[in-house]
Amino acid sequence: MKTKIRQQKTGYKKTIPSTIRFIAIGIIGILFLCSVFGTYTAYQTPLTKKIVSPILHYTNIGRFDYIALLKNNTVYDNKTTLRPGEGTFFKLLIQQVNVTFSYTFQIDHDADIAGNYTIDAILQTNLWTKSYPVVSRTPFNAHGITATFNTQFPLNYTLYEQLLQNINEETGVSVQTQQLILQSTVVVYAKTTNHSVSSVFSQSINVSLNQKTLDISKELSLTTPGVLTNSTTINQEDIANQRTIWTALSVIFFAGLPIMMLLTTSRSESENKTEKEIKKIKKKYGEWIIETKTSPEQPKSRIILVKSLEDLSKVSEELGKPILLYGPSSEKDYRFYVLEDSMMYEYEFKTKEKMIKVVAPCPKCGTKNIYEDYPGKKINVVCQNCGNPGIVSFNALKTKLRPRLIFSSLKEKQ
Repeated sequence: MKTKIRQQKTGYKKTIPSTIRFIAIGIIGILFLCSVFGTYTAYQTPLTKKIVSPILHYTNIGRFDYIALLKNNTVYDNKTTLRPGEGTFFKLLIQQVNVTFSYTFQIDHDADIAGNYTIDAILQTNLWTKSYPVVSRTPFNAHGITATFNTQFPLNYTLYEQLLQNINEETGVSVQTQQLILQSTVVVYAKTTNHSVSSVFSQSINVSLNQKTLDISKELSLTTPGVLTNSTTINQEDIANQRTIWTALSVIFFAGLPIMMLLTTSRSESENKTEKEIKKIKKKYGEWIIETKTSPEQPKSRIILVKSLEDLSKVSEELGKPILLYGPSSEKDYRFYVLEDSMMYEYEFKTKEKMIKVVAPCPKCGTKNIYEDYPGKKINVVCQNCGNPGIVSFNALKTKLRPRLIFSSLKEKQ
């Protein structure tokens, strides 16, 4: 009764080859992982996107330049001035140094341009820093796409060397490093018909102090571009659709895994092996094998069990009789027979992985006969010593520890 109930509960499962079932489960699992990754990626992508587009382009161009007025000297014959790159600036030969700063503001639309600039001298050491104005705040303005100005001032480096010496004497500490920085700062405002822009431009050069020669930075020009942008936020509808699709696929494949595992079952390997073996036997013996739908039982005949199919084929060839193959419902029931008058030679195809072996003593002569078959089966047998017929049961009872095999001894047929 319990066996029938179990068969009813599992009867809805579809049996498919184990290899195909495992491949199908693996494919569904991979698709589930891919859908989960797609869902994660879709939800990591924002639903809105900011697009930045340029409106105005502008450029700041600054340049420092300087010229030294020379004293009469024999180093630079017939030369009264010295510019960058023309030679070494010996301080004892210099009468005065004039510095020029020029600036240009360029924009790609007509605009009203206004601004102001300052130039400071920064005395910088490793211990302190002081700033001195050189050119005070000076305004400038223009209309169009360009605004420009230039200013000139003397570089009184001896003044800053004296200030440095005074501070050292005042503090009692001689600084290890010192330099003079000339820094320009330009603030610009430009207004077009629809937009306005502001910019702050800063450029500096370094001047050495307390040396026999005057060393000034070689990089005298600086250009900095700028852009005015407009930001627009748009909704990404495709991302919302991707979230919906990937989420749906994740749910489908997540549900598909347990459905596949619960509604299908694998055909056992032993069954697959049995089918292959039967096909090989049919191919090997060809026309000698005849398949039957009913078991050729002959109660009054003497049944002789043979150990192998090869032995049965020898009997078949000797008697000139065909080999009958009976396999009505499952691979376990495949039996091969050769009939000859009142004799029946029988060989049952057995799957070694599932069969059990029992020893059944004959109740008539006491001979111990060994049989193999599947749990739950009953087979007709004859004693190999005295020929007494009987039945052997391969019963299996399940205990709490492990299955226990119980079999009945040979019994005489009524």
